[in-house]
Amino acid sequence: MSNKLDKSIYTAETSIIEARISDIKTRIMMIGRETRFASGFYAGIVKGFVVGITISLILFGLILHYL
Repeated sequence: MSNKLDKSIYTAETSIIEARISDIKTRIMMIGRETRFASGFYAGIVKGFVVGITISLILFGLILHYL
C-alpha cells in the first residue's frame, strides 16, 4: 500500500467535509472582495469630499477677496 490517499475513493463523510471546507474558502474570498471594494469605494468618497470642500473654499476665498 502507498502512503498517498487515492482521490477517487471518498466516503460520504469525507466528501461532506471537503465540500464544507471548499464552501468556507469561497465565502472567505467573497468577503475579502466585498471588503476591498467597500474600502476603495469609501476612500473615493472621502477623497471626492475633500477635493470638493477644498475647491469650494478656494473659490469662496477668491470671491470674497475680489469683492
